[in-house]
Amino acid sequence: MAFDVQKLTECMVSLGYIPKRTAPHFVQVFVGEVQSEFGPVTVRLEGICEELIPYPKAYIVDLPPGLENRFLPHLNNDRSLCYLDEETTNLWVIDLESTLATFVEAIKVRIQEWGKDNVISRDFQQEMAAYWSGECEAFDVSENRESGLYTFYKRLSISGEEQTEVILSNTQGEAELWIKKRKGVAQLNSGIFIPIEFRQPPFVPHNINWPPKTFSQFLNWLSDIDPHAKNSLLNKILKYVERNGMLFISFRHQSEGIGFFVDITKNAMPIIQRLKPKKKSKSKPEKGYNIHESASKIARLTKSFVRSNVKDVSNSFIIQRNKINSGDSGLTGKRIALIGCGTIGGYTAHSLVQIGSGSGTSGELHLFDDDILGPGNLGRHLLGIEYLQEQKSFALKHFLENQGLAKTIIGHGKFRKNDVASRWDIIVDATGHTEFSLNLSRWINSTQWNSKRPVLIHGWIDAYGMASRALLNTEETACFGCLTVNNGQARKPRFELFKPEHKPDHAEQFRRGCGKTYMPFSAQPSLSVAGMIQQLCSQTGISFMQTRFSNQVISVKNQKLTPLANCSICAK
Repeated sequence: MAFDVQKLTECMVSLGYIPKRTAPHFVQVFVGEVQSEFGPVTVRLEGICEELIPYPKAYIVDLPPGLENRFLPHLNNDRSLCYLDEETTNLWVIDLESTLATFVEAIKVRIQEWGKDNVISRDFQQEMAAYWSGECEAFDVSENRESGLYTFYKRLSISGEEQTEVILSNTQGEAELWIKKRKGVAQLNSGIFIPIEFRQPPFVPHNINWPPKTFSQFLNWLSDIDPHAKNSLLNKILKYVERNGMLFISFRHQSEGIGFFVDITKNAMPIIQRLKPKKKSKSKPEKGYNIHESASKIARLTKSFVRSNVKDVSNSFIIQRNKINSGDSGLTGKRIALIGCGTIGGYTAHSLVQIGSGSGTSGELHLFDDDILGPGNLGRHLLGIEYLQEQKSFALKHFLENQGLAKTIIGHGKFRKNDVASRWDIIVDATGHTEFSLNLSRWINSTQWNSKRPVLIHGWIDAYGMASRALLNTEETACFGCLTVNNGQARKPRFELFKPEHKPDHAEQFRRGCGKTYMPFSAQPSLSVAGMIQQLCSQTGISFMQTRFSNQVISVKNQKLTPLANCSICAK
């Protein structure tokens, strides 16, 4: 320990923790007591390092009799206590005394929650999976929670190491698509996958051995914490298991899951067959057979109990994590046209896919651009060298499909006036081309819609790369033409970009050449525009947004922009 041991000891003693040395290596630890309503709880704090990261480990040494058989949130079977989450806690670690006091207080709060009937830990459910210690990785893409397939495959990691993984899917087609996206090198055996949902957050009592080593041990735990889940498991085994062999069973509560393989042996099959109702009959199992007693027999006759870490990678789970409101469906199921697949369009497409674009039974993302990706694009485009000399729209489609987050992405060439007539929920203009944006705004605002008109969103870089802007145009908000005011003599911007004394020389902002004129700036403004467009897709009440990257640019607040009465495009 490289820091002042004496100061550390003084701080801990002042907080009620006495220094001790523990065998066999006689490591420095601190032991104290926390008073609970059932009596004193002895705590050992160890692993206090100079950086105070990771946080010290806290272990429960002794519990009063009243707590031994109770539900104790955050206490693991190795008697370690989860008292602070390093991901969500910010400590002023340069102050040793206050940081140690925070640790001690957090331990006290956790312990004093124990034994209270109204305390339900919302994150205790995660401990089941956190200490499951699976021997292989399983990825669950299934949305239907009745039954499915498991498939083994092999892939090479980026370090060249061969790995065996499992994909849980509803169909073989889903499995093959996943294996392709994971660049799987071989498809191995497959079988029945049975998913079970916990009705309530599962917990692992601190006084049992965890994780279980056998199917019997798992069933005993399941009987105590969720009998309904056990019944569901037994009924699905009877329903779906037709012959002996490997079976994959997964359990999930919300996004946390565990899974395991069990080998149903030939000796277990007669018991399963006797318990199955006869065809065209709702009869109960044969007389003399108790389903739970028989389940214990089946469990004892299984072998090869292999735990697996189950990761939910379904579209619904991935997209839901980006939503602030649980009721928000995002862009799932919507038909979206993205015009322009350059720097802005590339980042925009990627961000829209992450909130559901191209997903759902009717969701489609259409990409429009007939331009070719050239060397000059590589410095700030989402796409890299692999896609040089490819048409941007189709290259972007290929890239996004390989990310695996969207099912329906369609590439096109140039967007034309007739394309407006297609049924769109949202049209995104990422061209950054003023003339096209004006024409697109005119096409949409002048069309007589038989059904609901599409939402139109423009995103562009302005002020020679020193500002990003985005505009949401609906029936109630300003159109792209409303950004220019006609004062009777000349048109001027509704929002000036520069004060007169700060306005740059226009000619000096470009690198010019025949057909190769460009404006030098980083990818930052494009990323900013993509973020604005993503936010406007949720239609939060704001319709005009600006971010500036230089004090030369005049600050403009985000606001709901009303149409101009004399606008030549949208004035009614």
